[in-house]
Amino acid sequence: MKTRPFHVFLFDDVEVEPQTLNVLKAGREIEIEPKAFKVLLFLIENQGRLIEKSELLDAVWQDTHVTENALTREIAQLRRLLGDDPKAPRYIQTVHRRGFRFIGPV
Repeated sequence: MKTRPFHVFLFDDVEVEPQTLNVLKAGREIEIEPKAFKVLLFLIENQGRLIEKSELLDAVWQDTHVTENALTREIAQLRRLLGDDPKAPRYIQTVHRRGFRFIGPV
């Protein structure tokens, strides 16, 4: 039986493990809500590309209608957990009125 490769996204002192839904910072697991994890993973998988708010909402919330406030809340949570400053971002860049871009080296 062939085993599947286990992918981990690494940037700075952060590890994102899609298969286990874990995020480690400096080797310690951090608690992250499922929607925030999905937002982070989608941004990382599309690193460097501007993700329009509507695309992110469709990808994460799928057929559930939510406002942009839900997305804003998840982005704020991610920034807090990762230690990212919206005024001087290292990971998640806001493109005013359009969306977000993951700018950290992965």
